[in-house]
Amino acid sequence: MKTKVLVAGASAAVLIAGIAIAQVSEHGERRFQRIDTDGDGRISNTESEAFRADRFRKLDADADGFVTKAEMPDRKKHKRSGQLEKRFGKLDADGNGTVEKAEYDAMADSRFERMDSNGDGALTLDEIRDHRQKHHKRHKDG
Repeated sequence: MKTKVLVAGASAAVLIAGIAIAQVSEHGERRFQRIDTDGDGRISNTESEAFRADRFRKLDADADGFVTKAEMPDRKKHKRSGQLEKRFGKLDADGNGTVEKAEYDAMADSRFERMDSNGDGALTLDEIRDHRQKHHKRHKDG
């Protein structure tokens, strides 16, 4: 059986939302600007959906509707650290050992909603930074 996986790439934990830009770094700001296609300083749900559809398409190298471990970037690094299996488990909502686009989208939508602290249906760089800081604090504090 093929093991299907979706990864939000180098930002997998972050990109699950298709918004792998939660870093406060210059790189994160550049990624924010790429996703914010209309340049209004906010990432709308529509922009987020377009970004993650493109991301999924790029990860799914053989275009079979899912991403396998073999298609996953940095799989050796993540496998060594144990992160690969952890991420698979989070993404594989139905527990069937595969992650399809629908599962990826559901996780991404959930994360987008959590990050959208003012509930306006769009993410600002400040909201993403705040979410990232809270996320890191939670994991750091244990």
